[in-house]
Amino acid sequence: MKKDEKQVIVFIDPKGLEHTKGLDDEKLQFSKYLKEELGGKIECVNVVFDAFILSVTPYTELVRGMISPPEKTEYEKFNVLFEEDRDWACKLLLGVKKLIP
Repeated sequence: MKKDEKQVIVFIDPKGLEHTKGLDDEKLQFSKYLKEELGGKIECVNVVFDAFILSVTPYTELVRGMISPPEKTEYEKFNVLFEEDRDWACKLLLGVKKLIP
């Protein structure tokens, strides 16, 4: 997506998350890595990187067996969206829109 001189590059990764170990799992930290590590190393101030995970694993299956499972909104803060939600595409586009000043 591009607006004026600002360009946003977003990776969308559809995957199952049944083997993740909570919000600290490296799969769920990819968005943070892109922003902090990769974004800081590329010397182009007009490019913003981000990533979203589209989980094919339903939220209830993901948190099954957890003693204090994170709310779905906590996963969404890490750019994890769930395919089971009818509004996942809207959440994705709103998330990308927030990246463009």
